[in-house]
Amino acid sequence: MKAPNLIGLSGAAFALLLAAGCMQQQAAAPPPAPKVERACDRHTVHFQTGGVLMEPADISTINALTRESMGPAATILLIGKTDKVGSKSANMQLSKKRAELVRSALIDNGVLAQKITATYTGEKQPEVQTRDEEAEPLNRTVVAIVNDGGCMIPK
Repeated sequence: MKAPNLIGLSGAAFALLLAAGCMQQQAAAPPPAPKVERACDRHTVHFQTGGVLMEPADISTINALTRESMGPAATILLIGKTDKVGSKSANMQLSKKRAELVRSALIDNGVLAQKITATYTGEKQPEVQTRDEEAEPLNRTVVAIVNDGGCMIPK
């Protein structure tokens, strides 16, 4: 239906036209789309059994982390982990050494030290659940989470 010419209409006439459905009200703007949370990039550096020697293939992981950390808001969270072979206290110390080794490698590669937070969990938060004294290569790691300022760090 064509909107009537409103010139010269009194307020009462305008209200009657509106109430009668002769005029279309301007549609309200749609609400903004909800912000979609995306997970931060996650990388894993693997270690050989019982020590702080990285697997050779993980040099490319260190290089990828270096590239991703170059944004002005980028930060890296490192979490050292171990499998359940050995004592809990020894594994805690080993996971700390692994996290610090990756931190040092990143700093040597040009990442600013203040962008890196290193922590460790020993055998407490394994990537793969195993029995005590069961070797698991996927648990001998440092997990690196890169936050570019616009992602959600998984818990």
